[in-house]
Amino acid sequence: NLLTNPSSELATTNLTAVGGSIARSATKQKRGAYAVAVTPTSGTGDGVYYGTVSLVSGLTYTFSVDVWAELGIPFRIYFGSTAAAVLGTPTTFTGIGDWQRVEVTYAEVSTTTRRLYMVKNSSASTALFYVDGLQLENLSYSTSYCDGDQKGCGWSAGVHASSSSRSSRRRCERHRARIPDR
Repeated sequence: NLLTNPSSELATTNLTAVGGSIARSATKQKRGAYAVAVTPTSGTGDGVYYGTVSLVSGLTYTFSVDVWAELGIPFRIYFGSTAAAVLGTPTTFTGIGDWQRVEVTYAEVSTTTRRLYMVKNSSASTALFYVDGLQLENLSYSTSYCDGDQKGCGWSAGVHASSSSRSSRRRCERHRARIPDR
């Protein structure tokens, strides 16, 4: 996981509200004790972005995130420029009144910094929604969530302040492969 502080256990570092506001919350969480509660205004594209992240030209990245949203509210996630321009093809989805994991993949065309957006998709709803378990991988698909607090994963430096990785001996949910423990 290339993202630092991907589950907001200590703070909302690296996350910025798009309209409305954000706060750590223990009301609904998927990973650990906290998630990020997003309180949107009636702005039709309100939400949150993570950023910036440094990406490399010619590489493909997948961003995945857990989202809890009220039933029927449309959303989208996407890679964006630092000027908020949509890059690649966003993934659209609708809230289900429970947690769901969504992902978007993008082939980078420049070595630069980007933002990762999770916003309402043309909806004026002011219903609170939650995000947790953000993950960015240098892959054309997502794998099971990993941060340094997860079994078989470790922080590259500071706890909740650095990227994290999974042991090569751990199961990858996406491909259902497992190397037996010795």
